[in-house]
Amino acid sequence: EDIIVTDLSSTNGTVLVPNGHIKPFYGDLSKLNIKQNNIGDCYLLSTIYSMSQNPVGRRYLENMVRVDNEGNYIVKFYNRPEIAVAPDELDGQTDKKGKKKYSVSGDLGIKAIERAYGKMLKAGSWLPVSEMTMCVLDKGGCSEEALFRVTGIPSECHYVKNNNMINEILYKIASSGGKEKHILTCSTPNNAQYGDYVDPNYQFVKNHAYSIQYVDMYSQTIGIVNPHNTKYLYNVSWSDFKKYFDYLYDAKT
Repeated sequence: EDIIVTDLSSTNGTVLVPNGHIKPFYGDLSKLNIKQNNIGDCYLLSTIYSMSQNPVGRRYLENMVRVDNEGNYIVKFYNRPEIAVAPDELDGQTDKKGKKKYSVSGDLGIKAIERAYGKMLKAGSWLPVSEMTMCVLDKGGCSEEALFRVTGIPSECHYVKNNNMINEILYKIASSGGKEKHILTCSTPNNAQYGDYVDPNYQFVKNHAYSIQYVDMYSQTIGIVNPHNTKYLYNVSWSDFKKYFDYLYDAKT
């Protein structure tokens, strides 16, 4: 008896794609949703999400990943050789301590970028690229460095706390196009007054990178997105931003 396979338009969670025409991104990248799992790469994921909110950043993401005829994901970072990620690497691996490290939840292209970034870091430590372990990503990093490694776009790093110029910097960002002209991220300090949090209300995590979705100069608010789950937007006053965050990263596009 013949077996007929039908594409149900993803209603059953499966997408059938003709061989050789696999796309790493299926949805509108401006509406990207990701959820960080147990890999400590918030600095990379907040950068990726901020890129998805900027037209130039989206073009970088779209052109960064392709799929070859064998089904491997081929990722190209700025000024680096292409890095191959096999399909069985997309969902994570077990580290040297035997702990399962789960990849970010989201489009397969985002998973591929995360895996390839780990391989790039591993190669930078003079170990074979094939010996990939997630602990390389877990060692932490800076959003400013991640953006430059990914795209080659330099960014400015502004210290937020006790910075009398930070309001003026935020005004300039908002008045010069906001996320349409800037890729913006920020980070919290390492010290926490409330358990793992730097604040009692928003519960921003200490030593953690966040994406900035907007800067509004009229209401003097900032939209903050946590890579733990990018579906949620925190509307934060400029005064609270200066209170709870220590660094602002701004890449002009």
